[in-house]
Amino acid sequence: MLDDFIEKQPLAYKVLKNSLIKNKCSHAYVIESSDNVLAMNLAVAFAKSLFCQSKFTKNNENCSNCYICKKIDDKSFLDLVIIEPDGTWIKKGQLEELRNNFKNKSLNENKRVYIINNAGKLNVSSSNSILKFLEDPEEGIVALLIVKSIYELLPTILSRCQVISLGVQIPDIEKDLLSDALKVLEFIEKEGLKTIIAKDKLLNKSFKERESLENLFSALVYLYREIINIKIDYQNSQSNDILKEVSKNNSLVSLCKKTSMISDLKEKIKYNLNTGLLTDRLIIEIERIGKNA
Repeated sequence: MLDDFIEKQPLAYKVLKNSLIKNKCSHAYVIESSDNVLAMNLAVAFAKSLFCQSKFTKNNENCSNCYICKKIDDKSFLDLVIIEPDGTWIKKGQLEELRNNFKNKSLNENKRVYIINNAGKLNVSSSNSILKFLEDPEEGIVALLIVKSIYELLPTILSRCQVISLGVQIPDIEKDLLSDALKVLEFIEKEGLKTIIAKDKLLNKSFKERESLENLFSALVYLYREIINIKIDYQNSQSNDILKEVSKNNSLVSLCKKTSMISDLKEKIKYNLNTGLLTDRLIIEIERIGKNA
């Protein structure tokens, strides 16, 4: 259940666990992650923690074997609704059906949860429909919206939700690579376009190989997500000084756009595009976003 995320996602775990212990859950959360499976698992684990019959034990741990938890695993628990895109988009009718279903009284202490997976696929009509739901939240209803980037959502939706940005899991990347990526990030953030001239000295020769460059981009995504966590105050005071400084010098909008941009560039490495051009694009886009956001 939720305790499975103590080590995987300590910051997200702390926020959600504290809200359960203090009985102060938000009526709506946005879970931002490039790993959809990870985000869905966290959302379902949180839902289980809300409904679990066993509640908290002396160690504040939940079970995973009670009747309700098993019903959730079987996708037959009526007070938890998971909405997926119907084709290309999540449609207005899906949200209207949800609202109609939730007009019926809950059988579980008046608690109901709905998860919108790939919420970036909300179209204009469905976005307006969910917005109405969020504007006048009913007691006991909790929404969990899963997105790759928070800027896939309308600002009006985002402003009504608590954002939880998941850290990128990169278990195969060594500490040395993270250290190298941190140097690259610091140089680009301070020197901007001058980095293009200095990139041959700044980048390890191995980064010219596609696999190594892909790992570098993964490490940069990881670091920018950590900076986002600092920005939204989910990080503790022990954070790296460089990351803190970048957080101060960037808006949340800028940081999210940079993270999304690097993720997109990382995908292009697979299509045999020129790695030199990709690193130039990385530098140019970070500079452009910083000036325009």
